[in-house]
Amino acid sequence: MGLGTLMLLEGIVKSGSMTSAARAMDMPDRQARDLVEQLNALFLNPIVLAQASGVAALTDFGTRLLDQLRAVDAAVNTVAAPHMATIEAAFR
Repeated sequence: MGLGTLMLLEGIVKSGSMTSAARAMDMPDRQARDLVEQLNALFLNPIVLAQASGVAALTDFGTRLLDQLRAVDAAVNTVAAPHMATIEAAFR
């Protein structure tokens, strides 16, 4: 699970729609649906509940997972920041 997963889940929370979340990321609808299906199959509990009407929402478990993904992202950014600064200083 990477940044794209995090962004898609955050988009679903903001928009209440998998389609809207995918469009905001310039991701094809089918790719977003496939990603959500893979996530739901990966865990013991579903992450996203989607309805035929297009409405989508994170489950309680999905919300907790999103919180953990945000924490991981923040931790990675904190650890990587000094290294990225060194790399960026070498740019032309």
